[in-house]
Amino acid sequence: ARPIVIGKPEPPLFELALQRMGLSVDEAAMVGDSVDSDVRGARRVGMTAVLFAPKGGPDGVAHYVVKSMAQLRRLLG
Repeated sequence: ARPIVIGKPEPPLFELALQRMGLSVDEAAMVGDSVDSDVRGARRVGMTAVLFAPKGGPDGVAHYVVKSMAQLRRLLG
């Protein structure tokens, strides 16, 4: 049998990651720097999406846009 390769932004990748960590979509957030693969992929499975964009990002795509690690730490508490 040949392995099946699944990558971002395909929902099964996010679902498998959640399953392996023993988390539900309500308990996790995806933090990434790509709107297409990170943000849209996370949103497709109902996960909170955080766009890391030091120069800013588009409005209304991610749940949150952070410009620095300090801002990300404050957001995640």
